[in-house]
Amino acid sequence: MKRSNELLAGWGNVRPARCSVLRPGPEQAASSIVEQVADNTWIARGLGRSYGDSAQNDAGVVIDSTARNKILRIDVEKRTLTAQAGASLADILSIIVPAGFFLPVSPGTQYVTLGGAIAADVHGKNHHVDGSFGEHLESLVLQTASGQRLLCSREQHADIFHATQGGMGLTGLIDEATFRLLPIESTRISVVASRTSNLEETLARLESTSSRYRYSVSWIDVLASGSALGRGWVLAGDHVPNQNKEPLRWQPKAWGSVPFFMPSSLLSRTTCGWFNSRVYRRGIVTGDSVSLEQFFYPLDRIHHWNRIYGRRGFIEYQAVIPTENAHRGLAGLLERIASSGIPAFFAGIKATGAAGKGPLSFLVPGMTLGIDFPWRAGVEDLVDQLDRWVIKHGGRVYLAKDALLYVDHFRAMYPRLTEFQAICDRLDPERRLVSDQSRRLQIRSQD
Repeated sequence: MKRSNELLAGWGNVRPARCSVLRPGPEQAASSIVEQVADNTWIARGLGRSYGDSAQNDAGVVIDSTARNKILRIDVEKRTLTAQAGASLADILSIIVPAGFFLPVSPGTQYVTLGGAIAADVHGKNHHVDGSFGEHLESLVLQTASGQRLLCSREQHADIFHATQGGMGLTGLIDEATFRLLPIESTRISVVASRTSNLEETLARLESTSSRYRYSVSWIDVLASGSALGRGWVLAGDHVPNQNKEPLRWQPKAWGSVPFFMPSSLLSRTTCGWFNSRVYRRGIVTGDSVSLEQFFYPLDRIHHWNRIYGRRGFIEYQAVIPTENAHRGLAGLLERIASSGIPAFFAGIKATGAAGKGPLSFLVPGMTLGIDFPWRAGVEDLVDQLDRWVIKHGGRVYLAKDALLYVDHFRAMYPRLTEFQAICDRLDPERRLVSDQSRRLQIRSQD
């Protein structure tokens, strides 16, 4: 098993940490992996697409799971797939799409491991209909830090099964998992796009499309203010039937790669304002249907797109506001962002459905806002203001994208924390499972 000393960071490239990285081979048993780090603190890591510090462990061990990426079986009749946790969604899509299936829930990138999707309990444009990834999980095999190998499901070790969903890797090393697939007939998504003039219209359109379409999302001109606050485009879509019975193919194409870190000076309020205004005028998509790749993974076409933000990196901020407070809560967030002077684009609002079962699952019924901020002076103060506003309106921040949350804010957002801590303490009494995020937020009891 290979071991190296490396500087690791999340996708936002903020606050890297020096870690001892362990790379087990594809055939190495999970039990032996855990045995080899028994005297260290450790955390598992997939493809590094969580934005903050949840998959790094300063001065400790990080287990790189990506070589353990076998697709173990696909059951066409039961519509399920079983794979090792290091398999990426891209690996899985290359198998299931030609077989007539798609992911039941997909985040905005296919470059996430199955284990990472479970640990973050990822969600997508269909949360209002299908919930988060955990809703479609049949079972998982967990190797705990104390040496147990547990088959977890809704019937066996149900509390551990749910705690692992959204648990940010702190319950153990996910070895493999089985989840349900979504049958599809083609690789196209029908799209209905409509421009909105303000937040009220955007939320009304989202509510309308969410009741009629499986997928619904909006792009927001986050720098617009006053009467134009919250203006943008709402996109809704459904899978297109295959009337010609053509074979399904999955052949993602890349436009290119960002070869180096861009100068931070390129991301100014002026350039971001120009970009947002241009998108608002011209729209997001053209035509009445697009490919699965275009609809779900537009940024995957540009490899290393995070380098656009420069060496200092960026913050991906995502918060959810419950339904009863959604309009006022989102308006307050957008007002604070627009008046902050911080440049920003890539902002979106989605409707959300049923809450996840895990104590640390993110979403609740309401609306969620996601936005990128380049890392620079003033961002920490802005995020603190946003967090306080979110708490005031009963919301929470997504841990898979968090990099700046304070302990007190975290505890106010996640009232089931003590339940999660009790499960972790039972599975890992010596507190070997640690990440930089868990230390910062004191997610484990007595951290």
